[in-house]
Amino acid sequence: MSIPHGDVGKDACIAIPLLQEAQVIQALTADGFAPAVPSINKGEKYGLSKKLENDLEWHIRAYVTSDTILLESEIELSRDYLEHLNAQSRPYYSALRRLLPERGIQFWEVRQAPPDPELLLLPTSRTPWKPLVAVASLILALVGLTAERQ
Repeated sequence: MSIPHGDVGKDACIAIPLLQEAQVIQALTADGFAPAVPSINKGEKYGLSKKLENDLEWHIRAYVTSDTILLESEIELSRDYLEHLNAQSRPYYSALRRLLPERGIQFWEVRQAPPDPELLLLPTSRTPWKPLVAVASLILALVGLTAERQ
């Protein structure tokens, strides 16, 4: 098994054969995962996320080597909120360790996964960012129309 250079994928705990990449993507999307957009790239080939209860999101990053895919799994405040940028994310592997065998995907642990969090501290105030973008776009459009008439 090859390991990425530097810090890329350093927190990944699950590995699967590269030959099963399409099967993994299909299994995760069938389970409700979608491309993690917007997302800050940490060197991964792709990231997938799934909305959970209580404004939480399960995020999986895939780091690809020459023969292996390393999966990093975490739980965090949904990317729907501005506070996501400063909120804590925590490793979340037990659900992934259950899901992969259910879908017939072989895997191994490249390092011991930390326990899932018993408590995740979330901001009490949450600001949805999409309405802010809509309002800002409207304001810019109005300013553009006003400037065009002058």
